[in-house]
This record gives sequence, structure tokens and C-alpha cells, in this order.
Amino acid sequence: MRSSIPRRSLFAFWTISALAAISASPARSAEPNVPDEFRVKREADFEFAAKPRMRIDGDRVAVEFETTAFCDVTIAVEDAQGRIVRHLASGVLGAAAPPPFAKGAKRQSIVWDGKDDGGRYIDDLGGLSIRVSLGLKPEFEKVLFWSPKKRIARQNPPLIAAVEEGVLVCEGEGRDSIVLFDHAGEYVRTVYPFPADKLDEVRGLKRAEFPQSGKSLPLKYGLVQATLLNSGRNTGDGTLAKYEPAATAFAAQGTRIAVVSERLNRLATDGTSGGLDIVGPETSVTLLHRNEETSVVPRSAAFDPAGKTLYLTGYHFRPEYPRPHHWVPCVLRMEYESDEKPTLFAGSLELDGFGTEPGKFRAPMSVACDGQGRVYVADYMNDRVQVFAPDGAFLKAISVKKPAALGIHHQTGELFVGSWNVLNRFSDAGDVKEPLITRLGSFDDPREHESWPMPLFEHHTAVFMNKFAGLQHDFALDSHTAAPTFWLVPGAAGSVSKLLMVRGEMTKSPEAASLKLYQPRDGRLALVRDFGKEVAEAIERVQPPVHSRQKLYVAPTTGKLYVFEGQAGVAKSSLSLLEIDPATETIRDVPLPFDCEDLAFDANGLLYLRTDNVVGRFEPRFGSDPKTWQEVPFDYGEERPAVGFSSSGDGRRRDLIGALVMPALRPGCFHQGGMAVSVNGNLVVPCYNNQDPVARAEEMREIREAGEIAAGKKYTPPVYPGRIRWNEVHVWDRHGKVLFEDAVPGAPMMDGIAIDRDDAIYLMVTPNRVLDGEPYFLERAETLVKVRPAAAKFLSGGRNVQLPLARRPETPADMRRGGDGSVWLEGADWKYGGVGYGGFNSSKGGGGCACWHARFDLDFYARSFAPEVDHYSVAVLDQAGNLITRIGRYGNADSAGPDSPVPLDGDGVGLFHAAYVAAHTDHRLFIADVGNSRMVSVKLGYHRTERLELGGANSAKAR
Repeated sequence: MRSSIPRRSLFAFWTISALAAISASPARSAEPNVPDEFRVKREADFEFAAKPRMRIDGDRVAVEFETTAFCDVTIAVEDAQGRIVRHLASGVLGAAAPPPFAKGAKRQSIVWDGKDDGGRYIDDLGGLSIRVSLGLKPEFEKVLFWSPKKRIARQNPPLIAAVEEGVLVCEGEGRDSIVLFDHAGEYVRTVYPFPADKLDEVRGLKRAEFPQSGKSLPLKYGLVQATLLNSGRNTGDGTLAKYEPAATAFAAQGTRIAVVSERLNRLATDGTSGGLDIVGPETSVTLLHRNEETSVVPRSAAFDPAGKTLYLTGYHFRPEYPRPHHWVPCVLRMEYESDEKPTLFAGSLELDGFGTEPGKFRAPMSVACDGQGRVYVADYMNDRVQVFAPDGAFLKAISVKKPAALGIHHQTGELFVGSWNVLNRFSDAGDVKEPLITRLGSFDDPREHESWPMPLFEHHTAVFMNKFAGLQHDFALDSHTAAPTFWLVPGAAGSVSKLLMVRGEMTKSPEAASLKLYQPRDGRLALVRDFGKEVAEAIERVQPPVHSRQKLYVAPTTGKLYVFEGQAGVAKSSLSLLEIDPATETIRDVPLPFDCEDLAFDANGLLYLRTDNVVGRFEPRFGSDPKTWQEVPFDYGEERPAVGFSSSGDGRRRDLIGALVMPALRPGCFHQGGMAVSVNGNLVVPCYNNQDPVARAEEMREIREAGEIAAGKKYTPPVYPGRIRWNEVHVWDRHGKVLFEDAVPGAPMMDGIAIDRDDAIYLMVTPNRVLDGEPYFLERAETLVKVRPAAAKFLSGGRNVQLPLARRPETPADMRRGGDGSVWLEGADWKYGGVGYGGFNSSKGGGGCACWHARFDLDFYARSFAPEVDHYSVAVLDQAGNLITRIGRYGNADSAGPDSPVPLDGDGVGLFHAAYVAAHTDHRLFIADVGNSRMVSVKLGYHRTERLELGGANSAKAR
């Protein structure tokens, strides 16, 4: 049933009502008011009124059938092994049915010309069949490349809290996670992202009604739109938000969880907010430093035994790198259920309020509570632990050198202290020469009993330490085991001194920096669990993906998945791929001939590798020395020595004999927007080409000074009023001959490009979609478009163009860019909004950031698979832009099929932040769901299928 609201005002009405609907209420059950662009176009009746039959006339085979409804139909020619030799047709029947389907008809006759996808006649039809399928039916298949023990942050340490049920691990870098392990270190469940069946029990989430479905869904915060928690600095719009976590301090007691940084977020161990509003009061402290206000957040938090009072300390900040940290000499106290800000419990809120007398602090770093509610504070630079009564009265000081972290045994009351070097303005060289964990008695007799060397990774003894300043280390006591278990954070997964890469090879730093569990045995700490080793054995790569980029590619000839993560060239190029076999789930690291910024497979399995201005083509020999890979030169190619993307010495280079040299430079964001090869071998590449001659000359100078061999070819496109100059799109054939120059005039920045067999070009451009004069309500969403070469062009009403528009088009704008205003796309086949993530779409935070981005994919039927990142889904559109279906819904790592702890209805696919996809036509869709730190394999089947055998009596005559 369509809405009675006039079409003209529908999107505007939705935008206003969605923003007004931001609340903690669950989704409404009423039929949604969905704009036509976002409606699923197929009818959900997948039956044949007349089953398929065929007529053979020489080389031509006509397939005739009739459906009972205007559903989607997919037709393939397959061999005996089920391999598709010709992707014949796919689309939604109806008034807007794509060719070769007849429009507005359920009865269809589709002709096959006897050729394969490469345009070659198939002489022997033996074993071939024509498959006619109705109703694309995606279904969850399996999870790939997932380990709950893998770190997700390169510098922010995991925060750990033990409760009776198990041990909670909280970590974040742009995105966040809270995972519950049992006391032996086995995975139990994911607490955050919230379980799908608990989402409506999380009070206070920011929600909106989405135009795609009319459902009320939670809105993500911040620059990179990847967290539902609003406690930390990753919710800001500054460009550094992508590195920040939700929690800098973390505590748990019973079922209650405190996530603390700029403010308190209240969670519970069951994945709800425990009956409370998730959003608590501000917990930061505002100081005046150098005549500027500075917001300072805590490092440590502790509950009282009743779980009602929360203590905070470790407030610190670094004025500027490499200056040492300043520590605010205070402990604050707050009531967990209250919305009142914390108040001073002990010490001073003045930077210079430090001291050595009782109740004063010099760099207080950690706080803990014992079973009687006494409060213990690690007074780091005073070499003591101070103990206070719940009313704030000073009780005693316990002498211990450089206490950095505290743990109290929940039964015996024994105090355990971790000591290591933490850089601060009072530090001396070699404050702690050997990191230690020390066991002391309880409050009544806190004498030292024993100590053990603390095995930290790259512990620094100098005053001028690395940028992590000792804050990359941490430890937590789990006293619910027979012998106390120490959960140790040995170091940062992104070390400064080793930077994860040494001479092009992975170091062991991510593995060494992973969580490790130790217990005291025979006067030493015995390793009882090594998360890094387990992750390496399970999924090969322990290193967290930089900027959460996990671009995906499928080799069409094998169906294997390849994962592209940044390793070199400011973490934007890759030296090696992860190869994942979806059938066996085996994973291996496969080196590449040179470090590239992007790549693409063609239909025959050849691999195209791209730097900023060069494309090389290879016969891949995965698993072998990349020096032995056979180059497949372009006929129109050029010799090119020392090809590689990185100029910082961490890359790899290769001489090419037939490289495709493009008119392209390197943009400041380093990623070019994609590349793709059509099923018949044509290559489309967007080439960054700065419009400003001065800026271009400066880029050329920087390239030369960086030691690059040469820049790309020079190209100056025709200029027209309103032309955006970010890049130009060019198309080459399989021989390297230019087919279309400047194929999409005025193309803006994009996150993915594709080309079909008819040379139509598909782009996921960064400007935000506008419908009925209103932009899509989330400004960082992008727009997927289809255009024909030289038949469409972009126009910008912004000022950042070479030649401004003298007069704007009379039609409403199609898109909008943050800071640049309206964008028109004339001559497009279709447009579809609300997809991807366009980091530069916002004028906030200095113009945004595109380190996080997204990619769509096009299969050999020209079906687009576009991530609707904020809607927790993937849109599937046919080549006419008809929405066939959506894949996925909100879910966390425990939604993994029908037998998982939290099964989902429909296709069973749970997603949280799914920005990258790759399709293996009619086999699988792979989704990189970085929000759940996993890959999801989705089986692409159909509701109904009929086959017609071409061999035997029905075989066409031999040619």
C-alpha cells in the first residue's frame, strides 16, 4: 500500500519525521512510507505460469517462459560442472525491466546467440544447459576471517574487567567492541555491538526511521559513523576521531558495565543497558592550559562492591607531541545511576595541585575497590598506593615502586600491582628498569609477598619514550580462577619503532602485542594463553586493518576471496593479499609483485595491479615468489622501471615491460576510487588530475623528490561551466588501447567504479543523494549511478570549480556535497542513494576525512551490490536500477546463521558496519563487516529454478 502523502513531499516529510523520531522507541509496525527509489521492485511471487521451453534455430536459442508475477529473473548458460559460460540476463520484470527482457510483460522470450561471455561461439553444446531462475535468494553461509581474540586497535590498549561470569575485554579505534570471555579465555559472547535480540532493550540509543525500509534503527556517531556509543572522542567530527575509542576507562561489577571517556555509557553484560539510559553524564575534566580550555579524560575506573558508585582517575593529556603527559592529581566519584557529573573525591583538579602529603598525588594512574568499599589509588610518581574510606577519609599509604595498575583479589583482599614506565612530566630515566607484578597482602597487612617479571613487548626505559608513552601496556587481575590469572596487554599492535613493516616483511609486533594470560608458578609467570598465537593459527593475519579498510576481490575462475589491507605507502597500498578459500576456509598470505593501491581480476583470472599512475597485468601465481609472476603486457603498453606505490621505502618494486601509463597523479587521500575490468575485457580507471596548475606542479615536485620514477601522462580535459575537477574516467580495451577518453565528464570523488559488457559505467560517487529537494538525512552517505560513456556529465553549483556555473539548471539538484553545494548529473541512466560512506561530504571537522570509505561491486549480470552502511544492509540492483532485494540486517558476531546464539530471520545475515563487498556471480557475496571484525559469506541462490538441457537431441548443429 502506497502512502497517501504526495510523492513530491514524501522525502521531505520523511526527513523531518525521522529526525523527530530520534528516540529509544522500537520500530513501528505500520507499513513504512518508503520513497520509490528505495522500494524493492520485485513482486515476491516466484512461480512459473508457463515453464521454460526452448526453440533452436541454427546458432540461436530462444528461451520462452511466463511468470505469475513481476519478479526478478536470472538466466545463465552453464556447463556440466555448473560453471556459467554465459551470463545471459538478469533483472526485475515490469515496466522498467532491463534488456533483453520485454518491458511490462510476464511472458518472455530471451535469445542466446551461442556465444560465451568472451564473445566466442561455443561449438560443442554437450553438457550445457540453460538455467532460468526466479527470485534471488541470498542466505547466510558462513563466517570467514574471524577471531574474537584479534585486536581491533593499533595503539589504544584493550581495557579488561573481570566479573563472576567471566572477563570482559573492551577495545576501540573508530569502531568499538566489548567481548565476554570465560575465565579460561574462551569466547562466550559479544556484549557490544549489541545483540540483535537485545537492541530494543538498550535505552537511550539515538534512532531514526530510515527511508530504505521505514524501520527505526540506531544511528551511529562520529566522523566515521561506526559506533553506537557516545562516550568517547570517536564520536567527534575531527579528523583524529578515526583513531579514538569509546572507552579510555572501563569497569564492571556484577552485571553492570561502565564505559567511560568524555562521558559515561551504561551497559550490562547481557547486551542491554541494564534497564538504565545508556547515556550518562560527562566524565571529562575541563582545564585551562596555556590559555586554552582542554578536555581531559580518565584512564581508570572502578566500581564499589555494590556497583552503585564509580571512581575515576588517571586524567591525563599531552599538550603536544613529543612533550610528556600531564596528569591531573585527582580522583573523582560519581553515582552510576545518576545523571550528575562526578565530583572530587581526593586530590586536586588543579594541574599544579600535586603533592607528596597524604591525600595528594603525583600522576595517579589507577583506582580499585576492595570488598569493604575502600578505595585504592596508584600514586605513580609518589611510589605508593593510597587507600581511602568510602567517605574520602585517608586511611593509609602502601609503599610500592611506580604503581601503574591495580588489582584486588575478590576473596582474599590481596593487592596486586603492575609497575612499568609511563612517561609523564615528573619522569626520570629508568624509573622502572624491569616491569613487575607485585603481590602484597590485604589492607590489614599489605606487606610485599612476591613479585614476578612482567613480560611486556618493547618496554621503554628512557624518559623520552615512544609516542605511546607506556600507555600501550596494561594488566588486569582475574581472581575467579584457582590461581590468580593476569590478563596482560604487552604493547601496541601498531608499534612506532617497527611500524608493522620492516623491509617489506611483516614483523611479529601484532602477535607479540596481543592479549596474553599468565599465572604465577614456581616463582615466575607462566603463559597459559596467547591470543596472538591463536589468532595467527586461526586466521593468519594478526595485524588490525588500518582505517578499517578491507577491500575485497574475487577471482572469477576459482571463486577464492582476496582481502586487501593497507601495509605500505601511508598504509594505503598492499604488499600482499590474504587469500581465503570459501570452501575449505583456509587462509594464506600471498605476496604481490609490487605494492599497489588497487587491483582487479578479469574474467579469465588475470590480475591487474595499480599504483597512482600505472597499471600492470599478471598471470597470478599465488603462493610463489612474486618475482616469478609472468607479466601479461598490454600491446599498447610501455616499459616502466621500478613500479610501486610507496615512496617511503616500505614498499616493493617491479620492472614492467608493457605497463599501461595513465594520466593520473596521487591525491592527498591516496585512494583513487577503484578500477574494474568488464566481462569482455575492457578496463575502466578513474585518474586523479588536479585542476589547479600550481597545485599540480607542487605534486609533480613532491613526486620527483620522493624518488618516483615518473608521473603519469599529462591530460587536460575540456572545461565547461560547473565542471568538477577531481579526476577523469578513462576506458581501455584488453590491448591497452583507449576506447573512451574522459568517459564521465566532471566525475567527482568516488568509492568504486565498474563497467558492464555494454560499456555502461557504474560509479559510487561521494556526493549525497537528493530526493524531492531534500538530501538524504545522513550527509556522509553516497550515491550509486549508472551512465553511458560520453552521454552524461556532472555539474557543480559550488565555488570549487574552474569555471563556475553562470546559471544553475532549472531541475532540482540530484546530489549535494558538504561545502560544495548542489550537484547535478545530466544524462544518467539511474541514481540510487543512501549507500557507502563519503568522508568528505561533511563540512565539519575541517572538511571531513576519507581514510574510511566503502566499495560496491558489479557482477557479470551487471547487478550492483552496494553497501548501505548505515542501514546495516547491502542493496542489490539490476542493470536498470531496480532494487531486487536487500541483504542483511542489524546483528553482531553472535548472529551467524540459524544455529548461532542469536539467529536472524530472513536471509540470516547480521551486519554492523559493512562497507566492502565482492560478488562471485550466482555463487556468493562476500561482505567485509569490520564492525563485527569478520567476513560474511552469503550464498546466492534462487527461490525457483528450471533447467533446459542443450546437449543430446536438443543440441544445436556443429559449426
